[in-house]
Amino acid sequence: TPQKAQWLTRVEEAVARCRFLTHFCLKPGGKGEDRLTVSVRPGSSGDYLWAVFDGHLGPEVAGHASRHLPDVVWRSRLWPSSPGEALQSALQEVHESARHEELKGGSTAVVLATTGGRLWCCFAG
Repeated sequence: TPQKAQWLTRVEEAVARCRFLTHFCLKPGGKGEDRLTVSVRPGSSGDYLWAVFDGHLGPEVAGHASRHLPDVVWRSRLWPSSPGEALQSALQEVHESARHEELKGGSTAVVLATTGGRLWCCFAG
């Protein structure tokens, strides 16, 4: 029996904890380079993050970003006082860590996050 991917288990658990109605669908086939993540800030009552990563020339960078971006945002000294800056800084940090690890390929990113009853959006690529 095939085992469910860890990232898919993480996403499904976060969706179940999210107070916003959240759905996602995975398109079968394709190159398998894209990734998504959904995260609920530990201990928060309203901080959520959704992100989609469009991998280029392989899944390495998109996978790296989907695994690391939420934690980088949640531990940022800028979160939740400056959400836009926290998201921008987190994307830059994850980008630099992927470069440092010499991962192949690249990725675009679209990130949505909520805090304090507001929705923030940040994108790269």
